[in-house]
Amino acid sequence: MTHSPKHPIPFITALVLWAFTMLAIRFIDAIPMPLVQENALLVTAILQVYVPVIWGLNKGHRLDYWVLPKDKIPLTLKWFLICAVLFYPIIAIGNHFYQDWVFGYSFQVKGHMKDFVMYMLTHIIVVAFPEEFFFRGFMTDAFRQKFKSRFLVFGVNFSKADIAVCLLFAFSHSLISLQWWHVFIFFPALVFAWLRHKTGSIWASVLFHGFSNVLAYGFASYYY
Repeated sequence: MTHSPKHPIPFITALVLWAFTMLAIRFIDAIPMPLVQENALLVTAILQVYVPVIWGLNKGHRLDYWVLPKDKIPLTLKWFLICAVLFYPIIAIGNHFYQDWVFGYSFQVKGHMKDFVMYMLTHIIVVAFPEEFFFRGFMTDAFRQKFKSRFLVFGVNFSKADIAVCLLFAFSHSLISLQWWHVFIFFPALVFAWLRHKTGSIWASVLFHGFSNVLAYGFASYYY
């Protein structure tokens, strides 16, 4: 369901833009100024959207993977909800054992997450959308032009390109802030990729990605 762009993104160009974007984010994150630190998440989001957009405008490349036609909205919501039912319990259970085994924390009903709506919108709009725009959109289109072979995964044409982008996505998190658990980001990224191809746009993966973050970090707020 994913269509090749009229003007393919050169593979090397995509890698150069990825390296530039990640290094820029890492540089900004290292600036010890309160104003910069307070807005680092927003700057990160802007870079991940505007680097591909500026390149696309300059080269006449149409970035249409974020477009969601009205007739695709039911399909997008359907597969987001199906994947949520299938995978969110796994995320919740995994988070429970992570909090218990690593930190020795237990679930406390008195725990809470302040400003939940703002937290949710932040993770969907400022975190999930830019990351999916950059990785499941721009980088995936470029990599799939390079790696042409396809294989079916639950009815979806997957490729080595999708696996490579998922690995790059996990690695990119460690470039910015090294954490041992970043390796596990690869696995939900596979679901993000599957959703992108199943629905023809990035919006199902944006929703699944955003609410996965909300579930994982929100769930953690009930442990101490």
